[in-house]
Amino acid sequence: MTFQFPVRPPNPRRVLLLISACAICSVGLAISGLMDRARSRQEVADWTNEQVVPTVRLVRPERGPGEQDLVLPGNVSAFTTGSLFARASGYISDWRKDTAPT
Repeated sequence: MTFQFPVRPPNPRRVLLLISACAICSVGLAISGLMDRARSRQEVADWTNEQVVPTVRLVRPERGPGEQDLVLPGNVSAFTTGSLFARASGYISDWRKDTAPT
């Protein structure tokens, strides 16, 4: 002998109440999310507007010393050295054209 519970159909009023409660919760959650996003966006916009204002430090100009030595690090030397010799002995009396290659 098996005992079965009688199956009653769900009450339509109760189902409607449950569905409407779920819908109200979903709408409330969506509105809460949208308002939080709008508030966050406004905070970012306010922070950005605060950062746009440049900070400037003013200094009164003063006359400096008359002369100042410029000391730079480093030294100057040639990579290679060579001797230069004249092709002919004597002095140049007249220079008529440039012999540099063009």
